[in-house]
Amino acid sequence: MTRSWGRSLAASVLAAFVTTSVAGCSNAEKLPTVAEVPTTTNPALAADLLPTPSPLPAAEIVDALRSAVDAGDFCALLGAIDLAEPDASDPSGAADVYESLATATEDARSFLPADLRTDWEVIVDGVTAAADALASHNGDLRDADVERALTSSAMVSATLNIERYQLKQCGPELQSRGI
Repeated sequence: MTRSWGRSLAASVLAAFVTTSVAGCSNAEKLPTVAEVPTTTNPALAADLLPTPSPLPAAEIVDALRSAVDAGDFCALLGAIDLAEPDASDPSGAADVYESLATATEDARSFLPADLRTDWEVIVDGVTAAADALASHNGDLRDADVERALTSSAMVSATLNIERYQLKQCGPELQSRGI
């Protein structure tokens, strides 16, 4: 959602620049150079203008999930989950990733912070439903059952609460490493 907002902002800035330039063509005044034109781009959002990196290979995602669970490290698990975006062009890999996500979220119950238990059960149910839907629909990430499992209002709310925890408790060193 942020990406489309960033692109809309860039398009608005470009449109304003073109309009100003065209309107200025009728004047004999000197037009500003690109360096002289002020910009409204927020540097904090500049990363949204970069292309999305390719998804990690499914085996690498599965290994990261297993390693975090084996270590009993909840923050490392959240980092691995953040990276668990399988390649839609690899249905078998997508199914493997979601099966591993379901297993990892279930196994994390043993080292889960107590204040996250209710939200985590929603996550476990949603990820398990998505894994089941992927298994039933040949690994198709665009299947309506998969989307429904991951985008229910309860799932979105629980995910936001878990992300708040991650931002407060897991530290920027993990987030900057993508872990």
